[in-house]
Amino acid sequence: MNNGECASAEKGSFTCSCPFPFGGLVCEKCLCKNGGVCSFGEKKSVCICPPSCSTESDCSRCVSNFCENHPYICSNGGTCRDSPSNSGNFTCDCHPNCLGETCATCSLCTDLPNDYCKNGGVCIDVSSFSVFCECPPGITGQNCETIQISNSNYCANDSLCENGGTCETDTRGNYICHCTANCHGRKCEHCQTPCSVLPDTCMNGGSCHNLANGSYVCDCLEHCFGEHCQICDKCIAQNDFCMNGGTCNNSACHCTKRCHGTRCETCDNYCDLFPLICGSGTCVNEPEGRYTCVCSDACRGYNCETCRVDYCAENPGTCLNSGTCLSDPEKNFTCQCLDHCSGPHCETCGNLDPCLPNPCKSGGICESKNGTFWCNCSSEACSAMVCKNCSANLCNDDNPCIYGGECLKHEGWGYCQCLEDCFGYLCEKCEEPGKT
Repeated sequence: MNNGECASAEKGSFTCSCPFPFGGLVCEKCLCKNGGVCSFGEKKSVCICPPSCSTESDCSRCVSNFCENHPYICSNGGTCRDSPSNSGNFTCDCHPNCLGETCATCSLCTDLPNDYCKNGGVCIDVSSFSVFCECPPGITGQNCETIQISNSNYCANDSLCENGGTCETDTRGNYICHCTANCHGRKCEHCQTPCSVLPDTCMNGGSCHNLANGSYVCDCLEHCFGEHCQICDKCIAQNDFCMNGGTCNNSACHCTKRCHGTRCETCDNYCDLFPLICGSGTCVNEPEGRYTCVCSDACRGYNCETCRVDYCAENPGTCLNSGTCLSDPEKNFTCQCLDHCSGPHCETCGNLDPCLPNPCKSGGICESKNGTFWCNCSSEACSAMVCKNCSANLCNDDNPCIYGGECLKHEGWGYCQCLEDCFGYLCEKCEEPGKT
């Protein structure tokens, strides 16, 4: 697989020479680390690494560079510096007239002299390039330089100064609002909160919450942490992030033997790679690159490697003297012998007496000679073969007796009187050669 080269090895096996970054028995594994992905380039295959890892290797050389991955974290021209520990934390070096963790709060008024707005006037930033002076009642002018005498007691109105500001009356009857840290304006009506100034300060879906002391805190999703929720672990975010039995560690999947991919989403079919693994059985692919062998009735074992031998089929003639061979998984074989034979192979047989059991009917007496038999019937009118079909009319028709036999009657029953060397119901058995 993956442009690997196959070479023959000893005992009918093989080896695969895999191009970097592939490996495994048949070049089925991607060896890129830290979430890197194997890819085929124009001339060679390479690892496509995450931004913090070197693309000239297997992605094992990685650094934690928060500033590089978040180039706009510092606002208003601030410069981002990674913390020395490379733990994902950072520091913003702000412009002199800006402040805050991400330099989000800036004021040109801070660069102006303290008395730029006179007579209690308050300097207000209109934009990053202009300001204006908000003058107390009775004061006018661009820099609040013109005083108009007033005897009003403005501070009698408790709600004059907004957002927690406190009111103070000067000697000329004018008022000044002393605002809290995050508010400004003549009546402290303009307030900035860290979360409004820094809408993206909480990363990876985290929520920003303002604190009473003018600071803020990030409420992170359960799989993220850090002051700005900047560090996340996908293993915690999704229980089944790694598929097909892979294990997850620090957002990286460690796959089982036959699976690969960023999330172990691709598994090689073992049965396709090794079609003869189950011998005479059937190979069935299972999840996670595993397999199961379905064996025939005669075989067992994980790979159907142990099979019973059909001894009788492979060893014909095992049972002698017309014995029947039966394959036996415990004893290899068993011979089923005829009644007069015995022994493991039916090799021992006695003489077969044709008169046992007695085949003669109607009380006839069985006699045997040279392996055959005849019946001496109690009534001459019965068939000498087995003493049946008795008849009183034997001699009424033409002479039924053969080989010179004479049909005679005795007490109403007919019978055949045979020549000296013949016998049987119809004299059908003779000892003279050529007549039987």
